[in-house]
Amino acid sequence: METLINVNFNVQKKSYTANMKILHCKHIIDMDSFIIHKNITIKKLLVNNIAVTWQYSNSTISYMPEGKTLTLNINPNLINKSLNTVEFDFEGHISLTEYDLNRISNSFIELNLYSPWYPVIKDFNQSKTTITVKGLQDYFIIKGNKKNDVWNIAINDFDSYIIGYNNPIIKTVNTKFCTVNIVAAKNSNILMLSKNMIGEVLNYCNNTLKSSISDAILDIAVVPRTNGGGYCRRNLIVSPEDNYQNNEWKFDMFLLHEVSHLWFTGANTNSWEDWLNESFAEYISLLYIEQKYGKKYYNFKIDNYIEITKDCAAIKGSNRHSKEGAKIRYKGTLLLHNLRKQFGIDVIKDVFNILIKLPTKTTDNLIKKLNYYNNKVASFITSGIK
Repeated sequence: METLINVNFNVQKKSYTANMKILHCKHIIDMDSFIIHKNITIKKLLVNNIAVTWQYSNSTISYMPEGKTLTLNINPNLINKSLNTVEFDFEGHISLTEYDLNRISNSFIELNLYSPWYPVIKDFNQSKTTITVKGLQDYFIIKGNKKNDVWNIAINDFDSYIIGYNNPIIKTVNTKFCTVNIVAAKNSNILMLSKNMIGEVLNYCNNTLKSSISDAILDIAVVPRTNGGGYCRRNLIVSPEDNYQNNEWKFDMFLLHEVSHLWFTGANTNSWEDWLNESFAEYISLLYIEQKYGKKYYNFKIDNYIEITKDCAAIKGSNRHSKEGAKIRYKGTLLLHNLRKQFGIDVIKDVFNILIKLPTKTTDNLIKKLNYYNNKVASFITSGIK
């Protein structure tokens, strides 16, 4: 599947018009349901060059609070057995969310699926995406190449993000694993912490996870906002400008967590299976701060997770988007903590490496592999997720 997006921004009006084509769709599930921002206006919608109607309903995805579900009314006779195309013409207005996301100004732009500025496939399928951007010729765009005032962004991920700076500060760090570009709107403590710590963090992940990241360039975008938190995409870490800037151990833990998602990725982020991404990233970050600072902060975080998960539902089958479902990652972190207490640190590291090598990241697949490795470990995790 391939996605092409052509977008034209009006920075002063904080608006845009766009055309989006999804090519080579083989399955109807890739085509009939999307999440879009509630204020987007669809001007045209085609399936295989035939106009179709659509309808809206409420979205239950907790981390996309401005989103609504867009369902296409597709006549089965329109669908080809081989490849299909879906095309949208739409326009939108960029308004700041309560999490400080979805913004455009004369100095900075940040758009992503958390406030879905484009139709996001509901199952978050990874897609090879090319975004052609007009109207941002004065910006530096992360992952972009500019020619004749037009930016082209190539992304192979589940999120078609746009992050740009007008006159940014860029620091480059050459590590033995990859080149790291740290981009920021201004000098800040987080910019310098990122520059100073990234080599050590990559070294820890590579040594613990016994494999190197496959890409030669990693970007760290230090974004000028307070809320919304950080996130990881392929070859990209996003960190708010004031993210733990007065608490170095917390920033170390944040950076390790996000960098480890370059390895702990691929499980379904839209279901309880997301614990394979989040709990494992959280626990390896705890191991890192334990090694660096001793047991104090490790124990502090474990005690905190015990408290907030007292009445938490089981990991398996939980609702990822419920209030309690948001705590599942911490219940999974405690499961890994207890696994270590029972079997030791070397077993934990083996479990890490078994997970990251799975072609398809599911809990069932992990447990199947663990049964070959150590059936007692497999039984421990099987019991712990119930």
